[in-house]
Amino acid sequence: MESLDHSKEDFELDFMESLDPNIIATIRRNANLEAYRVFERDSTVTNEILNATFENFKAETPKEKAAKDFAIKQAKLYLDGMRGNTIITGPPGVGKSHLCYSLARAINEGYHSKEDAKRVLFVSIAEIVTRIQSGWQDKISDFTEDAAVKLLTSVDYLFIDDLGTESAMTSQKREANNWVQTFLFKIFDKRETTIINTNHTGKELAQIYNPKLVSRIGKRSEGNVFTMAGITDKRMKRNF
Repeated sequence: MESLDHSKEDFELDFMESLDPNIIATIRRNANLEAYRVFERDSTVTNEILNATFENFKAETPKEKAAKDFAIKQAKLYLDGMRGNTIITGPPGVGKSHLCYSLARAINEGYHSKEDAKRVLFVSIAEIVTRIQSGWQDKISDFTEDAAVKLLTSVDYLFIDDLGTESAMTSQKREANNWVQTFLFKIFDKRETTIINTNHTGKELAQIYNPKLVSRIGKRSEGNVFTMAGITDKRMKRNF
């Protein structure tokens, strides 16, 4: 099997080398553009953070500045080729999604500017789960579990927004159901680089998910974990 893979790679290399340089340049530009468009076309993002960038993240306290600096540092590391997961934790409303979406945007724009095709995807895992489950009642739905797994495992950089909300919306951290855990395991088991934000601590994630899944969530995340604790909820300016 390995020799067949090498033969295919050798054939593709020979074929590319036989083409006119202008044709090769066009193929590479098109591949770069197609990868770049994945982020805008396939991401599931709310209007609240659709225009989020590092520049418009309000870092008014030392802890907010540290969180922003961490995210900017991760963008540079990933653009330099780092592999492995990043995890940002903290209570709701502190700006985790804003920073993660800004990080995703920075990686997508960075690789596009280098003309080095990479696919970046930002998804709400709760929305993905809901869409799949809704499709169980809709026989003509094309957003199946298999389609979701293929999409989420095929991109180079996957951003998962609010991990845990698909399973635990209350203060009581009960274990996620078997289907959700199996679905998430299929994704994390096949991935090398995933960036996650969650309202839950590591201890709470261990209550929600089984040990094998928790292990894969934390895969190669040493030095790439940041806790946004002690930051005021940015959504709490309400008239009630």
